[in-house]
Amino acid sequence: MAGKYREKLIAFYRKLGFEGDRLAVLSALTIGDRTDLSESVYESYSVAGTSHVLALSGLHTGLLYALFFFLFKSVTGRRGIGRKVNAVFLFVLLWGFAFFTGFSPSVVRSVTMLSVLVAADVFGRQTLSLNTLAIAAWMLLLVSPAWLFDIGYQLSFFAVASVLLIHRPLYRMLPVKGWVGKYVWGLMSVSVAAQLGTAPLVMFYFSRFPVYFLLANLVVIPLVTIILYAAVLMLFLTFLPWAQVWVTEGVKCLLDGLNVFVRWVERLPYASIDGIWLYG
Repeated sequence: MAGKYREKLIAFYRKLGFEGDRLAVLSALTIGDRTDLSESVYESYSVAGTSHVLALSGLHTGLLYALFFFLFKSVTGRRGIGRKVNAVFLFVLLWGFAFFTGFSPSVVRSVTMLSVLVAADVFGRQTLSLNTLAIAAWMLLLVSPAWLFDIGYQLSFFAVASVLLIHRPLYRMLPVKGWVGKYVWGLMSVSVAAQLGTAPLVMFYFSRFPVYFLLANLVVIPLVTIILYAAVLMLFLTFLPWAQVWVTEGVKCLLDGLNVFVRWVERLPYASIDGIWLYG
């Protein structure tokens, strides 16, 4: 049933005029469908060190979680019954999103992790820690022990663990003033922390290390954030066709800009180091 609804959403994207690389990237970013992605597009994102944005996972669900958390907090408040109502809405929307993506393993992993965060927040516990990460990992392995050997499972939990352990000390190494500087350095330090945790696995499984991953992610992650939020707005504007047309054209322009930038990074000298062989 979830797969059928995902197919209906792709058909709706086609009806709005998305096709080719635009449709392929938008489907990958929003519902995790990569069937239309060409080898050249996937290779471009891989060389640029941004292929993680095409695998619907923690980045995308985290962005949606942040959006809905902010919206519900403004309406329900953050104390007493408002916090519990907020948590219920977040649970429903997170698992509803997982349903529309066909319950892909990567989305189930990230939604489970975020559900643990929501539960921790309701009970007044520390929302993001190694304990919550361990609980999410244990719950997923209880359902499917074979996920322990899944590359996506390993990469996602290595990335989050690395961010939890390395990001804060790394961020404090360079005191930055001004909100722009703090935002850029915060994005860079998170990217470096995640890359340090996943680089050994990436080199082991794919024999490649993307050289310009930091430069690429500084542009790609904000662009993907805007595209994801704009796509949500585009879907909500179904009852206002004239407004939906304007948002749709904006999403198309953003997707074109994203693909052009990634291909530019791919063509830079020494964009990736290939042929790295690591052995168990």
